[in-house]
Amino acid sequence: MQSIYGDNKELRSHKPEYETIASLGPLCNNDDLDSIIRGADLCNQYGLDTISAGAAIAFAMDLYDRGIITKEQSGVDLTWGNAEGILQMLELMAKREDFGDVLADGVKVAAERIGKNARQFAYHVQGQELPMHDPKCFPGFAIGYHLDDAPGRHMHNNAWAVICPPEWLSGIGVEKADAKAYKGQGRNYMVLSAMSHFVNATGSCQFGWWSNDPSYLYRFMTTVTGWKFDKEEARIAGERIANMRHAFNLREGHNPKKWEYPGIMIGNPPLGVGPLANVTVDIETLESEWLEAYHWDKQTTKPDPNHLKELGIGDLAKELGLI
Repeated sequence: MQSIYGDNKELRSHKPEYETIASLGPLCNNDDLDSIIRGADLCNQYGLDTISAGAAIAFAMDLYDRGIITKEQSGVDLTWGNAEGILQMLELMAKREDFGDVLADGVKVAAERIGKNARQFAYHVQGQELPMHDPKCFPGFAIGYHLDDAPGRHMHNNAWAVICPPEWLSGIGVEKADAKAYKGQGRNYMVLSAMSHFVNATGSCQFGWWSNDPSYLYRFMTTVTGWKFDKEEARIAGERIANMRHAFNLREGHNPKKWEYPGIMIGNPPLGVGPLANVTVDIETLESEWLEAYHWDKQTTKPDPNHLKELGIGDLAKELGLI
């Protein structure tokens, strides 16, 4: 494929970040970096989410490879790794033309439109395509992908941090652990979840949070709110946020424990080759301990009303009919 820059020195594009490179690249078995950069630029111009867009095309390529959809249906050669096909399909999805219109609403809806047995290859939680952080490598991500109030997202628990937590996190309950450990990690992942919610709520970049002493965030929030923040108060604020977000879903009749998730997310069945071969995440242990750390019932996921009161949001218990 000819470089997207060609001879035009004025043509420039944003540098794609990790999730984008992975979703438009390896997830589609595509090793053409120019096409990945061009695909990222198309997504930016059209307002497409690069994770979902890449996952939708990878889903279509998987179906194409299995013979569930044909060239006549897709109108595009969706052979694994076909860089031109990926770019063509991105255009069709953005414009809702031809087979792009089938994929444009994500893999869940696309599988319903395609029929046959496409559903079993549509990897998502509640319609949200899965990100590029693999729980088989960092198990704690499985909790967030499944149980978080906005499932299938990688920005709500930073589960990788258990293998190299910044020193300042130890003061609020995050201790270094084996990346593949399951038992005894509930508190770790709960605190990482709460702190992620706090940082997201400040409008700050999480890269900055991990890369620097985060005390600037506490000073910032103290100045803005007049409420004294330190790392413990930040954690508690994050826990309040998590409970309030979760309470909204509960009020609307959603129990995340009942949400389906694809077996491939946790290695069920396990992969047969590669660095993650024979790995199956013990998601039951992880989730049970995480729910306990949040003081949420392990089956209904309803919060303990006494703990809500301790957090200063006891009115939520009344809203949810817990008292």
